[in-house]
Amino acid sequence: MRGIPIVTRGGRLTSSKVVLLAAYRIATRTGEPRLDLATLVVEAWRLDRARFGLPGHEQCYPHSNRVIVELVRTRSVCAKGWLRRLSPKLYCLTESGSALAAELDRTKRASS
Repeated sequence: MRGIPIVTRGGRLTSSKVVLLAAYRIATRTGEPRLDLATLVVEAWRLDRARFGLPGHEQCYPHSNRVIVELVRTRSVCAKGWLRRLSPKLYCLTESGSALAAELDRTKRASS
């Protein structure tokens, strides 16, 4: 994936890439490229509780609005073509999203 840095300068994934990685891990685990919003919210929170946790309760509860913002904003994972919205609460990982996420997953696991 040329032109798309894997990590930011600080070494952390962007919020969009965390959501993409969450979608990829769900799809890999279930064998199904379609995923529901609730599962995506929980998986993104598991990957980055500080970023996707409910303020004041980051370690205990996910904050769904934070993930939804990454799905609907102008430069969202959907706008970039990494995920496709099938219905308000159902998304599908695209081929380009899957390819980038596989690279992100390899990089993240290698650095862990």
